[in-house]
This record gives sequence, C-alpha cells and structure tokens, in this order.
Amino acid sequence: MEQLGGDISVSTSFRWYEWEGRPFVALVTPEMHSIVSQRLADADRSENHQLLVLALLEGLLNTPQDAELTPLLLSMVRDASRWSAVRGRALKVCLRWVGVNDPSLRGLLNDVHSGVVADNDDELLGALLKAMYPRALTSAELPAFLHPRKRENLIGSYTMFWLHGLDQVDVAEVPGLLDAFAASTELRRGEPLREYTKAVGSLLVRVLKEDSGDIPDERLLNWLDAACGKYAESLLGNDHKQVIQHWLQAHPQRYFSLLNLALSRWANEQNVVWQAKGRMHDAKAPSNAVLWWLAKAQATEDETRARVYFVQAIDAIPGEPGTEHEDMLIACESLGAARGWQVPLADRLTCSFEQWQWKLNDAARRQERAREAAERRNIFRARLSEFALPQVPLDLIDDVAGVYEFSAYDIDGNTPQERLASLMGGDEELVQAALAALRNTINREDLPTVEETLTAIAEGNRMVLNVPVLISLELAYRQDLASLDSISDDRLVAALVAHLVGSVEHHDTWVAAAVASRPQCMADALSAYLTAAMQWKNRSPYVTHLFRDQTYAEVTKRCLLSLLAQFPLRAGPNLRSALDDMLATALTLPLRDELLPLVKIRLDAPKVDGPQRASWLAAGLFLDPDRYLPLASCYLQHRPPATQHLADFLHYRSEVGGEAIPQPSNVLAFLIERFAAGCFPARSTGSGWVSPLMNRADLVKDFLDHLSGRPDFESAEQLKRLESMPALAEWAPRLREARAAQQVVRRDATYERPMWPQVCAVLQQGMPSSPAEIAAVVNDTIEDLKEQVCRSDLNLNYQYWNTDSHKKATTPRHEELCRDTLADQLRVRVERFEIACLPETHHADGKRSDVWCTTGTQGGVPIEVKLDRHAELWTATRNQLIARYASDPRARGRGIYVVLWFGELSRVPLSPSGVRPQTPEELQSMLEAGLSEDEKRLVAIHVLDCSLRTGR
Repeated sequence: MEQLGGDISVSTSFRWYEWEGRPFVALVTPEMHSIVSQRLADADRSENHQLLVLALLEGLLNTPQDAELTPLLLSMVRDASRWSAVRGRALKVCLRWVGVNDPSLRGLLNDVHSGVVADNDDELLGALLKAMYPRALTSAELPAFLHPRKRENLIGSYTMFWLHGLDQVDVAEVPGLLDAFAASTELRRGEPLREYTKAVGSLLVRVLKEDSGDIPDERLLNWLDAACGKYAESLLGNDHKQVIQHWLQAHPQRYFSLLNLALSRWANEQNVVWQAKGRMHDAKAPSNAVLWWLAKAQATEDETRARVYFVQAIDAIPGEPGTEHEDMLIACESLGAARGWQVPLADRLTCSFEQWQWKLNDAARRQERAREAAERRNIFRARLSEFALPQVPLDLIDDVAGVYEFSAYDIDGNTPQERLASLMGGDEELVQAALAALRNTINREDLPTVEETLTAIAEGNRMVLNVPVLISLELAYRQDLASLDSISDDRLVAALVAHLVGSVEHHDTWVAAAVASRPQCMADALSAYLTAAMQWKNRSPYVTHLFRDQTYAEVTKRCLLSLLAQFPLRAGPNLRSALDDMLATALTLPLRDELLPLVKIRLDAPKVDGPQRASWLAAGLFLDPDRYLPLASCYLQHRPPATQHLADFLHYRSEVGGEAIPQPSNVLAFLIERFAAGCFPARSTGSGWVSPLMNRADLVKDFLDHLSGRPDFESAEQLKRLESMPALAEWAPRLREARAAQQVVRRDATYERPMWPQVCAVLQQGMPSSPAEIAAVVNDTIEDLKEQVCRSDLNLNYQYWNTDSHKKATTPRHEELCRDTLADQLRVRVERFEIACLPETHHADGKRSDVWCTTGTQGGVPIEVKLDRHAELWTATRNQLIARYASDPRARGRGIYVVLWFGELSRVPLSPSGVRPQTPEELQSMLEAGLSEDEKRLVAIHVLDCSLRTGR
C-alpha cells in the first residue's frame, strides 16, 4: 500500500489500459477496511497519495455500501485541498451508495451552490444536478442553480447538463420546468446565458411538438416571454426559433389570441406593439393580419392606441397588387375616413418628393450618374477606332482592364461584362470592342519581358500591360482550350511571371492548363520570380506553397533543387517561410541523394544565418540521422537560440502537412530533450496569442506520443533516460505516462498467446501431424492476427494499403499483393510449428490456391484470399475453395477462406439475399451462414479488418 501511490504515479494511465480488470477492488476487501479508512482520511496531499486515494475510490465503486466510510467520503467531497478528480470520484461513490434522496446530498448541493463548499469548475454541481434532477430536485427549484460558467473554456458536467441533460427529462416534467424558467426573470434580463437559451429553446420546441392544443394562452405566452430578452428580442438560436415560427404560422388563431393577450399584458409599455410582436419571435403574421389590426383599431377606444393599431394594419398590406390588395386599401380608407386618420394613411401609402428630401437627393444622384455615363460613352465613342489597333493605347487598355477586373464606386455591375457596360454607358458596340481589345492583348509586340516585370515589382511599380495580358489569356482559353499551344515559350513564361506577381482573381483557369501542358514554362517562371525575390529586403514571395500542390509535381521536380541551391546564405525574416516551404517539400520527395550534398554545403558554409542553418540541420536529421545527430547536439549546445529555430521549422512542416517526426528513436528522444527544456506542457485555457514556445511544447507532446507508440527496445531505453533527467522535471508526469504507455505497446507487440496445438507440441515435442491439426494451428494464428491487425499499434493494416509520398494510406493494394502480405504475416507466426506458408501453390488440373499451409509430408490446408469488393465474394467459398482446392487429397477436405475488409461499404457486393453487410463481423456471419453443417466442420471463414482506424 505504501508503494502503490508511487507505482501508479509512474503509470498514471494504468487504470485505463486495465479498465476491464477492475484491479483496485482487491485493495478494498473487508479485511482491509481499517487501512483503507486510514489512507482516505490521511492529511497527506502529495501526488503519490492522491493517486493512491483515486485507486482506492475506484475500488470502492465496485463494492457494496460501507456505512462507516460514507461520512468520510462526504467530507472528502467537501475538502477543497484535494484534487478535483478525487472529490468527483468520492461523490460518485456516495451517489452509488446512498442514493440521490439522501438528505446529506441535498445539503451538499445547497452548500456547493451557495459557495460554502468550493467548486471552482462547477464539476461537483454538474454531477449533483445530473444525478438528482428530477428524482430529488423539483422543476421549480432547478433554475436557481443556473449561473455563468466559472471556467469559460470548460465543457464539463455542469455545461453538458444544461445544454443536453434536460433533453432526456420526461415530457411530463417539461411544462413545470418551463413555468420555473418563466418565473426566473432575472436569468434573461442581463447578458443571456448560452445554457439558459439552449435549455428554454429545446424545452419550448419539445412541448410544441407534443399535443400543445390544451396549453392555455396565458401559460404559453409566459413560455414565449421566457425566451425573450430585456428588450423583447428573441434569445433563441435559429433552429429553435424556426420551429416556433412554423408552429405559430400553422396556428393562425393561436397567433392572434397570443398577440392580443400580449398587447393587453404590455399595454402600459411605451411601445406596446414592439413588446407584443417580440413575443411572437419574428413569426410571419397570418394573411388576414390587415383585417385583424383594423378590427383591433376599430374596437379600441383609446385614440392614440387605436391609431397605432391602424398604422400596423397599413404596414401589413402586401406590396403585390391584386383584388385582395384593393379590398385591404378600401377597408383602410374607410376606417381612416371614419376616424379622421387620413394623414397617417397618406403618409404610409404615398411618398412625395417635397416630404422626403432623400428621394430628391437620390434622383439627383441618379441623374448625375447618368450624365457621367453619357460623358464616358462619348469619350470612348470618340476613341472607338483605337480599340481595333494592333497596339491599343496603354491608357485605354488600362482603363478597360481595371474595370473588367476590379469594382469601382462609380461603376455598376457585379460581373466584368456588367461593369464594362456601365463604363461604356450601356453601348454594346463599345463593350464588344473593349472585349476584343482585351482578347488581343497577348498578341501585342510590346508585352513586358520577365526582366521588366521583375524590375518594376522590385521598385514598387507595375507594368500596365500585365493585367490585360492575364485577362487576354483567360478569355482566349475559355474560347479555345488549345489556345495556349500557339503561344511561344518566352511569351508564356512572361505571362506566368505576371501571374505570380499579381494574379487576376477568378480569371486564372489557364494557369492550371499551362502547368499541366507546359511544366517547363512554369518552372522557368517560378525560378525567375523566386531568384529575383531572394534579393528583396522587405517583401515576401507568397508562391512557394505551390511546390506542395500535387498538380505542380512536375514543375517542382524541375526547379526546386536549383532554387534551394541558389538561396542566399544570409536571408532576412521575409524569406524564411519561403526556404521552409521549399525545404519541407523537398524532404517529401525521393531526393535523398541529391539533397544530402546540398545539406552538407550549407552546413559547412560559415556565413549561413542561424534560422537557415537550423532548417538545414533538421533536413540532415531526416535524411542521415547517424551523421547529423552529433552535429545537431554540438550546435544546439553552443547556440541555444538555434533550438527554437529548429522547433519552428519542424512545427511549420507539421502545419503544412509534412511529416515532422524523425524515424530513429534516438533522434526523437534528442529533440524531446532539447525542446522540452524551456517550455511547459500546460497550455493556457484563455484566449490569446499562441507563442513559439507553445508550438514547441505541442511538438514535444507529439514526439512523446510517437515514441510511446513504438514497441522497440530503443524507444523504451530513451524514455527511461528522458524520465531520469532533472532538466525535464516539468515534463515528469508526461514522461511517466509515455513510458507506461510504451510498456503496454511493447508488451502487446511481443506477447503471443499460447494456443492449444502449441501447448500440445511443446508437451509432445512434435509438430502438427495432419491437415486437421495444421488447420487448427493456422485458424488460431489467423484469429490472433485479426486482433493484431485491427487493434495493435503496429499498424499492420497499413501493409494492405497503397500509400502516398506522406505515407498516408490511399487505396487498397491489388489482391495478389494483399495475398502475399497475408502469407508473410502468417509465415512468421507459424514457422515455430514447422508450418510453411506457400503462395500460388499448384493443385490438380492446373489449379492454384492463393496460399498453401503445409508441414511437408503431413499434408496441408489451402487458403483462398479475396478482397471485400471482389465480384465472386459470395461464391468463392464453395465454387473455388471447396470445389478446387479443399478437394486435393493432401487437404482431406480442409480449407480456409479469408476476406480482407477495407471498410468501403459501397464497394461490397450485395449478398444473394440482397443485403449488404455493414461490418466485418456481419460479413463473416453471412458467409458462414452459406455453409452446411458438414462444410462448417471442415472449412473456416475469417474476415480480416484492414480498414483504416480514426486517429491513426
């Protein structure tokens, strides 16, 4: 017992790995009562002791009630000096032992709510509310326990109770609970709580979806009011609000009766109509709202209020003309004449320019815009012939291109054609001439060269013709997909440089075609642009992300290495992301032999700046860890800032989708050691800036996760070494967890459960002596293999998948390759039984089984392997395995059918009964159901789950 807390602290995740074993029940047996009581009451609050208490509480969860320990457990819940997890677990035991109706729990609930018992994260309150409502806590009492979250970023038991827990309450409790919320007006008069609005909205929607016809208007209006804020605004989310709106629109009589009641209830408010209509939650009024408001106005004696209702009737008149529209106007005119309300009627139905000055101003603005458009038309009309020139004047083509591409305050239109029409005063002939001039720009003789464009951009200028050229190429490509073929390389490279300098949004589909059909031109353009950009002092080239684009793969292959070789030895901060992009991309390509000399040259150069040297050093660690690990260790030891530069590169690489985890465990441990010193595992829970040190800490966590998932001895030794380092004291808990997790992974990977034939072979010092014994060994081995492929951290399932350059699984491998993989995985597991697994073995009549398992002279067992999408999936057992291979005299009728399941349900053929299996277990059951009882004794069916697991 004394040592247990320390042992658990070394393996804090032990409880989760061995959850089904309930290991701690053995600690709390009756004979251990006095010791358990003593340890629970101990004033020690060290980490080891708190972990020991947690273990004891887990054991108590699975034992009968102990009346002597119950008061002690309640005192532990009230003790704020204990860990929150300890208090929560003690409360869970109490709830299980004494039940929710125990007075001591109600007293605890009140003390937690009032603050007598500290509950800094509301987790105790959430657990109590979830357990006690509605069995020990009435609906009328519940709203009093709602308050703002104490930890804004924590979505724990308290928040989940209010957001989702009430959805499970019995429908009979809903009306009473809504009454309680409606009576708690203080909850909605300030800043609305998300928990409040969600709870009220979901309850209101739920009651309306039930039989709501018997709910009195007074009560229903109370509930609708409970969902409104201080100023009658709806507090509900769109989903809940739409349900209420649809319900009110589907019940027009209830809408009017509720509205009438609301007008009476808030009659003394300054804006009674606003208050009343707000309780309708923006529901659209019924079609007869005009007549209803007129009747309301006519029946109201108070002149001021009646006039307000009359105005509402006028406002409710729809804008579409028709017979009903005229009838509504006549009814309003009649009541207006009878009550002397012609002025509001005229104000609402007419609008004179004398009364509304803004109308006059708007008309003046329209006239001015028309005059300006006419002037522009005349100006362009005078220059119509210039549009047809081989070289349209620069000012003219610049004006047209600018309007074509960009919106302007004095030009109308959302599309390029609409804007050109506005620019030309609606003259279609001018618009077509302008489009023809733009389309012909690519054929001009005075187009900017690559050098001219790059010189201009370096000086902060622009080449006037670049935007027209890009528009010209887009228009030509849309008209003729083969238009790029007629453009010379020099001209296309210049246009691509112009695109890189400043692309024309939504008009660059031709670029993708150029990349696909003329990759060398794009490579030349990128090389020229980035070579010039490497001399910039302030601006950054935002094009290096293109190297990560798979459509640029051929371009990348042609120019990336040369650009890396040209990169300046000393570069400013504006170029760092460009280098990181190019280098991170290069590391994903099969360029190890080409990159290693470049890495050596860069690291040998004395003038390379610090951040750049760290990036090249990282590349060396990936490409040749044995050589560059000592160099990295020496460099980081003498240049401490380089540690952060190295971490920045690796974090950037992980952010852009690259692999940031070096393969050798000693390299990974080295990076953990260097990165963990100086940063902390705990991340701030509030909002704010994510610092480089925080990113570095995230890298350490990722590295630890990877290292703990490796079953090899080297990883175990490295974790042991890291845990013993005083400099990593802040990371001690994380390191202990990683080491414990790695031990489990290593145990699972190396342990092989002994099978009955294996036991017999050990006892008898013999090997399987018949096809039946061979089949038993192989079937047991496949069962173990199924478990390892499906659940092991070794990712054995990945061996059945094709992978991309990032080692991510893409598509299942070909059936023959999958067969060989299965044979290899079986072979290493059955060799100790002296069983050989031979692929493509010949049988009589030239038939060949996928795999033949044999001990040589003692016969063998054929295995037929199929992918889950094979057309003969449902017939191969009998038509192939039984008919062709199991009939071999050497097999004596024995056979094994293995189906590889990849999880793509739509690819699995329908069964003969027309049903498509949804899981590997269901597929195996359906296949076995197709065998007779005699066949089942001889033929075994296995479905191997090779699907990709989430989070891997």
